[in-house]
Amino acid sequence: SFTVPLAACFVRNKRRQDLTMSISFYSLCVTLILLLHTPFGLCSAAHQQAEISLTGAQSTLSHNNVVFPSTNISRLTDAFISYCKIPTQADPFSDSLPSSARQLVLAQKLKDQLAEILGKDHVRMDENGFVYGFLKAHVNQELRANAGDVPTIALLAHMDTTYQHTDENCEPQIHKAYKYPDALKNSQSNVIVASLDERYDGHTIISSNGDTILGADDKAGVAIIMEVARLLQENKEHLYFPNMVFGFTVDEEIGKGAHHYDVTTADFAYTIDGGERGEYSLETFSADSMIVTIFGQGIHPSIAKGKLVNALRLASKFVAKVNDKITPEHTEDRQGFVHLVHMEGNGEKATLHFLIRSFDDDELLTFENHLQSLLDETLQETPIPGGSYELQINQSYRNMRPILKNYPDMEDYLFKAMKQVNIEPKVRAIRGGTDGSTLSFRDLPTINVFSGMQNIHSLGEFVSVDDMDASVQTLMRMLNLWAEQGKKRDNRHDDK
Repeated sequence: SFTVPLAACFVRNKRRQDLTMSISFYSLCVTLILLLHTPFGLCSAAHQQAEISLTGAQSTLSHNNVVFPSTNISRLTDAFISYCKIPTQADPFSDSLPSSARQLVLAQKLKDQLAEILGKDHVRMDENGFVYGFLKAHVNQELRANAGDVPTIALLAHMDTTYQHTDENCEPQIHKAYKYPDALKNSQSNVIVASLDERYDGHTIISSNGDTILGADDKAGVAIIMEVARLLQENKEHLYFPNMVFGFTVDEEIGKGAHHYDVTTADFAYTIDGGERGEYSLETFSADSMIVTIFGQGIHPSIAKGKLVNALRLASKFVAKVNDKITPEHTEDRQGFVHLVHMEGNGEKATLHFLIRSFDDDELLTFENHLQSLLDETLQETPIPGGSYELQINQSYRNMRPILKNYPDMEDYLFKAMKQVNIEPKVRAIRGGTDGSTLSFRDLPTINVFSGMQNIHSLGEFVSVDDMDASVQTLMRMLNLWAEQGKKRDNRHDDK
């Protein structure tokens, strides 16, 4: 329909005898006509609004002429808020999986939504609450002439929230067009929820009202993955992507869930569980937990002289010996730490729970031996004999860097995808862990990717919708690169 008026413009131009301009204009016309008649041209109804909604970013073409659809911002926002309103707090003292039944409520919701998107025959939820959605690849076989079989890529996010603060009755607050240096405030009480830095100026920000955590860790990742699933399905005839798994996990916050995830479903995975825009992680802490049980010796206080050994007092003296310099509040960057997270008891028995973290496995052992030596000192300094202790050390996860270094394409495709949307990639070691730590050691190499969440595990938690959008667009382009060039692994084994 555009061909005739374009040709007419060219005729009028010739009549002016401006040959140079005519040739240039003719070239432009031909280019536009060809573009309008390609399968991925702007004439496609699915791509009439293909511009990325990121500030300053433009729609980009890969070399196979794919035009990427925009993120549906209102749908992304609504989905995220609906997930935050479902409490899914993990319980570190539970022996069940998932550790809290509430996680199953969100799992069922996600299963139902994936069934609507992908078809019910392509979705399953297992007995532990893990949700899996599957989408068959759409690739250009000519481009993949030498790439072999198409790989399967998993996008993963966890449904549970931290046990450190409640997410019960979460009331998400939307702060449109945030203006730096304003603080985020509760819309009802005007109490300050969080302070932001200059990079968020103009962004749409979502926080809680300050009474609960928001749950962006990792419901932002959940919402991002669901939006990617919708965009791929809605535009699957016009986009290229590998075989896909959209996975949602339980009990990441207490390090239990990933041990039970079905790692045979994919060749490679990406957890959408990182922080600010452009951040990705190939390295995590290695982590152990230590449970210290201190035993005292009880007797009625009226006849206690020379006989009573108070377990609570022993525990207090022991904790006081731990050097501040190795605690989380005094460490940063690549420094490990010892973190007392729970303490309870009575005069006869006290129990203390420690998290031990380091990028160096040998330093974990050093920390653990140090704590044991402090316990010995505490008992030796007690004038009344009768106290004792027991130690239980459990391995939580290990630094995933030694695994990921064997799969450079994973980082390469992610890095290139960020560059395509004008995002500066920032590789950062995580001072914590993700499901990827465990999954990588279970033969599913997993990189962590940004979701936009900030101030996690605090009442000042927030997320930038603009950064969530950036994550969606990065993932779409990364999947396109996997479809063009990615190779299926031929050395898979199941070590569940």
